Amino acid sequence: MNSNSETIKIDLEHNLSSLKIPELKVDANQTILALKENIERRYGSEPNYVRLVLKTKKGEKVTDMNEDMRTLDFYGVKS
Repeated sequence: MNSNSETIKIDLEHNLSSLKIPELKVDANQTILALKENIERRYGSEPNYVRLVLKTKKGEKVTDMNEDMRTLDFYGVKS
């Protein structure tokens, strides 16, 4: 992670399994594509098939994060 970056914790759920990863530490300046590639390395889901959705802590959808070159920070992702 970049020394000028903010580390955030996100909760990750996989919709095709019961996989739930609470408090995954990621870089706020990481691109959506980089996060998808990270998910592939860790859990085997190919980036082309990963759909990321930003939700509130209550589980309400905020937005689809579908622009691969945008950062988590662009979408307003916070711990």
